[in-house]
Amino acid sequence: MKGYKNFQVAIYCPAPFLKDVALQEIEEGLNFFNQHLRISKVYLETHRGGVDVEKEKVLKVKEFFEKEGVKASGGITTTISLENDEFRDLRIFNTFCYTNPEHLKKLVEIVEFTASMFDRLY
Repeated sequence: MKGYKNFQVAIYCPAPFLKDVALQEIEEGLNFFNQHLRISKVYLETHRGGVDVEKEKVLKVKEFFEKEGVKASGGITTTISLENDEFRDLRIFNTFCYTNPEHLKKLVEIVEFTASMFDRLY
C-alpha cells in the first residue's frame, strides 16, 4: 500500500508493549490500521524505564514491518527504573542523570544496542 501524497503516518511501539506482544498480534494490528490509515513508518522502542527488549525480538518485528513496506527506526525513552535508585524520593521525572557515571554507562549501552539494529534512532 502506498503512502499519502502530502504527509506520512507513523506509529510508535513502546518497549513494554514490544517486549510482551506476539508477532501475530502485530500483524493483526497492522492489518487493522491498513484498513483505515496508510502506515509509512514505525518506531520500535528498545528501552523504557526498567524494560529492555531482546535483540532477537526487535529484529523480528523490524523485519516484519519492512517486509510490509513500513520503514523502521529505533526508539529510546531515557527513563530509568526507580526501584533500586537511592535518589528516587528526590526525582520528579524518572530520567537518567547525566552526571551519574553509572547512568551514563547504561545509557551508552542502550544507545549502542539500538544503533546496532537501526540507521536512525529517536
